[in-house]
Amino acid sequence: MKKLVIVLAVIAMAFAMSSCAKKGAATPTEATQAYYELLKKGDFKGAVQSTYDYNKEMSKDEKESLDAMLDMTAGKIQSAMDEKGGMKEFAISNEAINGEDATIDVKITYGNGEEEEKSHDLKKIGDKWFVK
Repeated sequence: MKKLVIVLAVIAMAFAMSSCAKKGAATPTEATQAYYELLKKGDFKGAVQSTYDYNKEMSKDEKESLDAMLDMTAGKIQSAMDEKGGMKEFAISNEAINGEDATIDVKITYGNGEEEEKSHDLKKIGDKWFVK
């Protein structure tokens, strides 16, 4: 019984540690896809937490400041998105990789029919890509 408890504790710790790991994705397209899926679902905090600026090396104070700013602006982002009827769909194209940097284009269609085209820069940290 003791061994079972120890094994379960080790498994629980492994899950906890993996959930705290940096996000990111194997390719720029996958990173952009994940970022926009979070935005589409209305998870603005999750989207920001998946970006390069959130995952780069920074002090604890800088991270806390960024989290506080994120909490203050999430409602504004939600309101702006709601005014356009939310995000209906997005399409990713033109991935271009240059070493540790990449660019990618995204066409967004909002619920009100409005379309917007954006170009994003991405940065690689280790073996993971992040939207900047």
